Amino acid sequence: MTTLLDVLANPPTDLHNYGLLFDEAGNAELRAVQATMPNGQHQVSPVATTDSRWLLNADVLTEINGGIFAVGFALLPTNLFGTVDVLPWVECLPLIPVSEPE
Repeated sequence: MTTLLDVLANPPTDLHNYGLLFDEAGNAELRAVQATMPNGQHQVSPVATTDSRWLLNADVLTEINGGIFAVGFALLPTNLFGTVDVLPWVECLPLIPVSEPE
């Protein structure tokens, strides 16, 4: 399985075609870091998946080196990066809950 550590070492050029999947501990850490950001600026909003994990599109990684997510990303504990799975986006799509029509 590919992890965020792998992707950071050798990022693909098409990050939008991948998803970042992480557990509740990773989500809690992300929320804690985002809570320290001034005025709540430049935050990501992970989606809860059907298998109790959290999902972000990997294109957010395009903004971690000098971009809008650089400050917040630098505050994340690097020991969590090995616990973030990176999967092709098409494999992530079935994990996104579907809303029932009203």
